[in-house]
Amino acid sequence: MMVLSEDPKAQVGIWTHIRQARADLGLTPAGLKENGWAIAVDEVSERRDAADDAPVGEVPQQRRLRAVSGD
Repeated sequence: MMVLSEDPKAQVGIWTHIRQARADLGLTPAGLKENGWAIAVDEVSERRDAADDAPVGEVPQQRRLRAVSGD
């Protein structure tokens, strides 16, 4: 539908269909409300921020690699 809408001679009905499809899929505020959906609050942002603040050179023990002999 988006490709069809780019044609200079596109009918207005295509845009109407695109607008309705966005709402049906919940991609607009009205569509979210119509479907009874809400965007959740980020509950793990504090933990993610704490992980980002960790010193760069430190790697937890369980994530370290070790060299092994290939012989």
